[in-house]
Amino acid sequence: MMGTWKPTLFALAFAVSLGACSSSHGGDGPDDSPGDDGSRLDLGPRADLGPLPDGSRPDDPFDRIRDGGGASTDSGWTPPPGDMAPAGDRAGNTWDGYVESYSFPSGSDRVRIIFDSATGDGPRTGVVIFGEGSPPPPATDPTIGYPAGAGEGYRQEIWEGYEYSIVEGSVSGARVQVAVDLGHLYEDWCRLQMPIPQDDSGMWWGCLPNTGGGSGPSGCFYNDPDTDEPIGVDCGKFELCFGARVCECDATRCEASTGQRIEFDFRVDGDDAAGSVQLRDLHNVYFTRSP
Repeated sequence: MMGTWKPTLFALAFAVSLGACSSSHGGDGPDDSPGDDGSRLDLGPRADLGPLPDGSRPDDPFDRIRDGGGASTDSGWTPPPGDMAPAGDRAGNTWDGYVESYSFPSGSDRVRIIFDSATGDGPRTGVVIFGEGSPPPPATDPTIGYPAGAGEGYRQEIWEGYEYSIVEGSVSGARVQVAVDLGHLYEDWCRLQMPIPQDDSGMWWGCLPNTGGGSGPSGCFYNDPDTDEPIGVDCGKFELCFGARVCECDATRCEASTGQRIEFDFRVDGDDAAGSVQLRDLHNVYFTRSP
């Protein structure tokens, strides 16, 4: 993503690699909703995009924040507590296998399904792990993209090594069905974001101002809501808020967008299983039960 853009309500609603990601959704914003007083999240220094036509440089809008003209991350707003379910016991069956005619970015075709303890037919919980590698550390910094290091051009995709929680799973005789949602990766990161109004209606919210922006030699930026001057922002956060749109926000909180599901459907025969998984295209998948 190069150059600049001017905002529309759903600007930069790009398609992600496995489907279109949801944009910010509406809420009934109160009169004193975040941003009405000019406050905004402190995202670091302004991108140095050169002087104005008269040779001067625009004021850094963050100077107003630091001087008390607006609020930053210490404005009193804190993320609401999460409501994630506790981790399962991972004490059920583990199925280790591969996706036929497919490889993840590392080159691996491996996939593992680790169930929480349960017996007989019925619902199942647990996690699915794709590919190889270590999972990213927990999200702790709302001012940079997540996982750390994801930069310009980033799109939502499967993150290898990450434990995606099973959002829907069932066993019916020999048939096993499992679904995960790629949005799960961003649950903690989105909950760190301060909701920012996208227009004056109080109905649309996001994790950066909907004022236009882009990228240049010095990095990514968005335009100051008051002065239209460029404000530097981490390219990873810029992409997650405006490109992949991984968060859905209302007046009180941001949550991970959902709907990017990956579904497995396979049949068990003793300690082996075979079936299919949808990864852009439908692929065969094969498993062996691990001890």
